[in-house]
Amino acid sequence: MTEREGALTACEAALGSTTAALRQSELHLNSRLCRLAQSIQGAVNARPWLHRSLRWLLAAQPGSRTPPPTPPEATLVLHSGLFDPAWYAARNPDAPQDALAAAAHYLACTLANPGPDFDATWYLAENPDIGAENPLLHYLRVGRYRLRATSALAKDCAEAARRQALGLDLPPPRPRIAIGFGPGANMAQAARAARSAVLAVAQAGLADCMLLWPGTAAEAPSGTTALGLAAAIRQGGAAHDHMLRHAAASGASLYLAVDAEGFFAPDCLEALLRMSAAAGEAAIIGATDFPVEHPRHVDPLSFESAWTGGGCLLLPTGPVLGLGGLEPALDALAAVDLSWRAQQAGLRVLTCPNARYVTSRAAPGISDWVTPEHLLDGYRLARLWGCERVAAMIGTEIRRHGGMPEEPGPDHFGRSPGIAVWAHGFGFAPARW
Repeated sequence: MTEREGALTACEAALGSTTAALRQSELHLNSRLCRLAQSIQGAVNARPWLHRSLRWLLAAQPGSRTPPPTPPEATLVLHSGLFDPAWYAARNPDAPQDALAAAAHYLACTLANPGPDFDATWYLAENPDIGAENPLLHYLRVGRYRLRATSALAKDCAEAARRQALGLDLPPPRPRIAIGFGPGANMAQAARAARSAVLAVAQAGLADCMLLWPGTAAEAPSGTTALGLAAAIRQGGAAHDHMLRHAAASGASLYLAVDAEGFFAPDCLEALLRMSAAAGEAAIIGATDFPVEHPRHVDPLSFESAWTGGGCLLLPTGPVLGLGGLEPALDALAAVDLSWRAQQAGLRVLTCPNARYVTSRAAPGISDWVTPEHLLDGYRLARLWGCERVAAMIGTEIRRHGGMPEEPGPDHFGRSPGIAVWAHGFGFAPARW
């Protein structure tokens, strides 16, 4: 072997040794990196907050893609019940799969429908006052509170439901009815109320109707039958309870409790009778006071309400006597008590928007100030329903103004305290405005 060949062989041997050493070092380094990576992964898995922080740091690197912020309206749309993510995605292939992101995508589209129950184009045509606002957002913020429909089909269905509840498509009902006037008005006003009742009876096409007056014949308006009740029972629930029982004994299937301080609009009685016929004469129905309507919430389709009453209240004699009649211990709030007992027994409580009774007497809950009469009646009402905490609060207020709470006596009707609602004060129901 020449000297040159020996040198080459020695170099090759040295290169081989170096290569082997490098490979061994690489394997050792990879093993350490692997163990280090496993340690980091274990620490991240054990600490979710660290995992979120790493994701945030990676997303914040230059060139990373940050998703656009979701508008707050998207949450309102998503939970409206009118946005259907699956329905919307099927008709908009570019929509994100995430439901909230899909709602945001919907808000960015012009006149897109959010689901099968909302027609954006139709809603915009029916409500040109919304301007450039998204139609669904306008409905959620304004339209639903003004009873605007979501589509042509919804409008037709709502109108059909209202017509059915109001009995507009029924033949004119001709029941035997009695109208009882609560005293308190002067003779001129009482006579005016009686004349308006005669006109309302004629408008309704009734041939047989009794007009009842609880007082004496000397003070009774012309055309009414005076019952001559004792002075102590001529007011409020006691007077109307006696007149209700007289009406039932005379064969009347309906009794109309009326405040003599007001008078009937000509079509008031006809509207009440139609609604009563639609309910199978198994509901207590209040007319709408005019011009100052009570603000209690009324369902826009069924017209059910938490309580009903005011200047004019229609009662089916049989079902109401089955409840025990009206509470003699109550005056201004006798209708609230009867409404609660009706609901407890499964009877419907309705307010008729087409029946207008003109009265200037404020119902409880309208004024910012509760009258002393309402306070005294409220105390008795709370005691009858076993709402002792409420009764104590009202009693304290009565004493603070120099009065003395009056006990209503025992509950003879089996009232359940869970029915009584005092969360809305003397309004006794959620307010519409």
